Amino acid sequence: MKPEFKYKIHECLEELSMKNYKIATKNMPSMIKKSMNTFWNYANIKFDDKKTDIPYCTVLHLEILFGLEHGKLLNAPVEAKSLAEIRNEILETSKI
Repeated sequence: MKPEFKYKIHECLEELSMKNYKIATKNMPSMIKKSMNTFWNYANIKFDDKKTDIPYCTVLHLEILFGLEHGKLLNAPVEAKSLAEIRNEILETSKI
């Protein structure tokens, strides 16, 4: 089953105690220099939404605040080839 949200913000908040949840939801928006509304908009981005994303620096900041490893706030792995892999594929196909 696919996740409901693109980012694990709700999941991370739900892991907190009630006291820490209240502190986090009250203070986290100002910590990332966003309004409360923007913070919740970020948390509620649907998994299938291809147009809406959180700015990269804000994602990094949220990962640090939640104690996550880099790249773990996103609910889906990012699949991409490195520049070296792409170059090698181009070189292999151009030999033909």
